[in-house]
Amino acid sequence: MAVGGEELETFSFLELDRSTESLPTIRRKLDTYLAYWRSGLEQQRLSLFPRVVFITPDSRRQAAIVGVLGQLEPTFWPLFQVVTIRHGLTALAGGEELTDSTAEQGHY
Repeated sequence: MAVGGEELETFSFLELDRSTESLPTIRRKLDTYLAYWRSGLEQQRLSLFPRVVFITPDSRRQAAIVGVLGQLEPTFWPLFQVVTIRHGLTALAGGEELTDSTAEQGHY
């Protein structure tokens, strides 16, 4: 997904989470994104790798996904962002505003 204006264009992979998938399934998704990042295909196409934005229905689910992200090496954390639906548009527009859960546990 590309979002842009006159001066800024951001690229994101969007995961609209509805709390219907298990946390092991979320982990497999993260591993799939990491494998794709390692392939370099997207970087060749766009000269960058889009941030993976998970938009969750509530802070409880957000915290659960942040917990799964916390199992990854910290060097991979900047590839992902987890926000509630309330902050979804800000995240997709490239905003760095942290929610309470991400501020407490680090920037994911």
